Amino acid sequence: MYVIFIKNYKKKIYGTCIWICAWFALFILVNFILSKNVNYILTINNYLSFSCPAEFTVENIFINEANKDGTIETGLPFIKPKTEIFKNFISEKGKFGFDYPSIFTIDEQEFTGSDLLYHVELKSEISNGFVQVWNLPYSLSEFLDKAKSSSHLDYQYFSSKPIKVNNLKGYAWDYSVLDKNGNQIKSNEVFLQKENRLYRISYFLPEESWDNYQKKLFYDIVNSLKIY
Repeated sequence: MYVIFIKNYKKKIYGTCIWICAWFALFILVNFILSKNVNYILTINNYLSFSCPAEFTVENIFINEANKDGTIETGLPFIKPKTEIFKNFISEKGKFGFDYPSIFTIDEQEFTGSDLLYHVELKSEISNGFVQVWNLPYSLSEFLDKAKSSSHLDYQYFSSKPIKVNNLKGYAWDYSVLDKNGNQIKSNEVFLQKENRLYRISYFLPEESWDNYQKKLFYDIVNSLKIY
């Protein structure tokens, strides 16, 4: 008796080719998606930081001899952007503190001989802000009424509402003004009172840059306020 095996090699080779092509196409697709959505972040000391698509290569980086100790760091932005990484500031003399985005620069000034006691300036590339502590010899509503009536700002719109933050009562201002160059500036401010002191948190940036993310950032600072 003879047993005869008949194999269709052409069909098997054809199926194998299809399987290899499918895996190759999947690899190309995944690589394309990642290269379009993943950016590298390159940072040179604190002087320069930028991102570029993952398919790019960065070459020929020169650092001036005066800054030869500078460091270069690269990474993928799977971590939070700097605007979402907060640092903590504590004023030892003023006995208050708050959190702020690490991308901001910060500077504290102390005042004597006036109702303004402390001024902490916050600044980023697109926005400015500050946290102030005032001596408050009268009610908060009187202080704000006087401040608004004596202001020379060109208000485009203005709203004020009561607010409570960390058991401190106060007011939240939301308004827009024109600067001296005719640019519209969006402003948010919160005024909180504790005993005879006023805590003012302010944030300003161009109207076109304002969005829900910026609003959340501002209120993250506000809600982090602590008085010691």
